[in-house]
Amino acid sequence: MGKYIKYGLIVFVISILIGFLIGKFFPTAKNDNSQDVAIENIVGNTTNVGTKLTVQTSSSEKRVSPDATLVIEKNYRDCKHVVKNVSEIPTEMIDLTKAEIEENYSDWILKSFSEDEVSLYKVMDGICNEHFIITDESGKIVVYKLEENYDKNLYEKTNISTEYLTDEDLRKLEEGIYVYGVGTLNSTLESFE
Repeated sequence: MGKYIKYGLIVFVISILIGFLIGKFFPTAKNDNSQDVAIENIVGNTTNVGTKLTVQTSSSEKRVSPDATLVIEKNYRDCKHVVKNVSEIPTEMIDLTKAEIEENYSDWILKSFSEDEVSLYKVMDGICNEHFIITDESGKIVVYKLEENYDKNLYEKTNISTEYLTDEDLRKLEEGIYVYGVGTLNSTLESFE
């Protein structure tokens, strides 16, 4: 088995060397459509020359396309969850370069940059927006959504009555049942119906 690995590594290294040599000694053909323009020793009145000089420039800097996507990843310190959202690129990011994105969004880490996709990453304080508390209020089950700073916002007042629940379920609801994710929330609520 070791013999095959040894021969495989030798073939790999030789392939890399051959690729390097081909790239070094057989470069791709240049596009000769552009011309170098040099203006020397201009003398006299040049305001109304009557000819138009067009200089072709090429920009090697990649810019964000209007059709690009934006990937936002937030890593929350307290709950350790990473929330990833993919959306259309916002208007203010269109036509920006990598350097401009890094400058304008300096509080984010630029994970990747191309004309078709910008990916930003940030570590956030608090918790993500997928945490819920299920509780009992006036004989009905009520759901609160926890915000990043742990504030509770009413998410849903259900029609599920607590009248026929077991003492153990009532005790859990009194303390508040913490769940993560909408799927878990829905299955927990179904267990009380």
